[in-house]
Amino acid sequence: MIQVAIFSYNRLFYLKNALHSVQRNVSDARVRIYDDGSDQSEMKNFLFENSDLVGARLKGLDSKHGGLYANMQSALDEAQEDYLLLMQDDTQIVRKMEQEDLEAINRAFEVLPTAAFLSVMFLKGEKKRRCKRVLCADGENQLYRSKSLEDGVVQSYYDVVVCNVPRLRAAGWKFENTEVANMKKARELFGEMPIMRNPMMFFCPEVPFFRDRKQSLAARIIAKRRKVNPVFHDMTDEAVAKLKGRALGVFPYAEDWLNPTLQGLRRPFVFKDVKANLWLNLLYAIETKLLGR
Repeated sequence: MIQVAIFSYNRLFYLKNALHSVQRNVSDARVRIYDDGSDQSEMKNFLFENSDLVGARLKGLDSKHGGLYANMQSALDEAQEDYLLLMQDDTQIVRKMEQEDLEAINRAFEVLPTAAFLSVMFLKGEKKRRCKRVLCADGENQLYRSKSLEDGVVQSYYDVVVCNVPRLRAAGWKFENTEVANMKKARELFGEMPIMRNPMMFFCPEVPFFRDRKQSLAARIIAKRRKVNPVFHDMTDEAVAKLKGRALGVFPYAEDWLNPTLQGLRRPFVFKDVKANLWLNLLYAIETKLLGR
């Protein structure tokens, strides 16, 4: 019914966290890992030991995103199910996917017969103002949708998303090499992307990241300081029941529902580790400007 593709690069802790979150929470999912040419020995060993889960491996293309979008295309080309969930190694499934969730995915694509993408992500608290401005609750169909279909306002695509494989193939879809380019293309081909009423995924907070396949000095400083990488606890049955029982007008912001494994994290959550520290974020900004990245 659903296939999962996880995209990775040199973050073994987070790859394992993403993979285990799928194995815990999505029954009988077909999972494939698409690695972007990781060169750290522990990553290479893990991929070798789990070769049955590994799809195509790229050495990385000449892009700040490496081979991410080429790997996305490989995942789409290899998909054997109607629905393909695209995950990155710094994302996590935070609750059980039940039969009613699969039915909700089916219903979303039935309601929007031209849509090819569906977001199953919690909303970012840092974007509350934008969410209120551009999203509305569709009570009849129990979805969140775009208020306007104007270019630049309609939600059409995310890099972490559920794909309707038959619709993408019928349209001859090929991934472009940036999220913005894919948004524009998706808007033209498929129109809006609905957002699931009861989301099940989110980005891990304060994650080490790479740009042009390298870590900044600021990121390396944090890596030496940090002893624990924060992720999320799975939602309890009680929390899931509250999520599903809330009024649709209550938007599902991650900060209201998810419980990090490390207390005292910055809120709203930030996703690049350097942004959690004022001085290191300033150092990162200076590095970025000097290097023109």
